[in-house]
Amino acid sequence: MTRWLLTFDVPGLFPPGPNDRLHFIARGKRVREWRTRVYAAAAEAGIPKLGRARVAITFHTARGRAMDRDNLEGRAKPLYDSLVGCWVPGHVFLPGILADDDAAHMDRSEPIEVRDGTERIDISIEAVA
Repeated sequence: MTRWLLTFDVPGLFPPGPNDRLHFIARGKRVREWRTRVYAAAAEAGIPKLGRARVAITFHTARGRAMDRDNLEGRAKPLYDSLVGCWVPGHVFLPGILADDDAAHMDRSEPIEVRDGTERIDISIEAVA
């Protein structure tokens, strides 16, 4: 099967998590930025439309305290959503590489955190027959 790896350097700017205390407008802006960023990276990598994919997200962090499972899942949500598509100015929806992020289209593993002193996100996408 074909596999792609999208890597994002994120010095201190991970997608917002459930415990982040952000105003709803600021949260929405960060979510849109991440959805657009991942959508554009997938398009630039030349990932075709896939019927089904296995997706794994790894958060590399430099922080001393580990993120809990709920926080990792919450931070991963806009990244999964971006593989389905993103909204651009003018209320236009651009479809992504998957038709939906449900179990029929996306086999997702639990997001993991690696505390290795870097701040980046790796998204591994593998086509599944």
